[in-house]
Amino acid sequence: SWRSQQPDRTWEATAIEWIHDPQRPVARLIAASWLTSGRQNSAAKRALDELAVGRSDDWIRQLAAAQLWRMKAATVPLEQVQRWQAALARLPFELQGGPTFVVAGSLARHAQTDAAVLAYLRVAWLFGDGEPLAAESLWSASQLLVKSDRTVEAVRLCQELTERHATSTWAAEAERFLQEQRK
Repeated sequence: SWRSQQPDRTWEATAIEWIHDPQRPVARLIAASWLTSGRQNSAAKRALDELAVGRSDDWIRQLAAAQLWRMKAATVPLEQVQRWQAALARLPFELQGGPTFVVAGSLARHAQTDAAVLAYLRVAWLFGDGEPLAAESLWSASQLLVKSDRTVEAVRLCQELTERHATSTWAAEAERFLQEQRK
């Protein structure tokens, strides 16, 4: 998971079991990514630390490191975010979406609006239609544009969001925004 959300109890129990299984690094990575936001965040961090430097495949190490970014995203200095941006290029293209979402949020927190908007749009492009992270990225980019007094661009993104991700929660937010703009 690339967003902070609590897993349901059934999934949490499975994730707790997986996180302690060193023989299954992929399952461990998935479990740790889901548990970073809950009561098991210390165990998740330990597992991610181990996976990031362990003997697993490169892509597992890289994704584990990127999940650790998520845990630090709210507090890191801009220089660290820029190092993360450089690290994104070393990830296989198909794995860049989630880490780019994390970087986009950090850039936004550092008032790097244009860079954050571009990163969010990249996520929307990487994940494509129907994906929750793509919809959230379009919404986040539109809101950054609104805060930058670029409402016309925000409206375009919200229109795209309602067309491409019509069933998402974010499309409902975008529709409300569009209705306000029509008034």
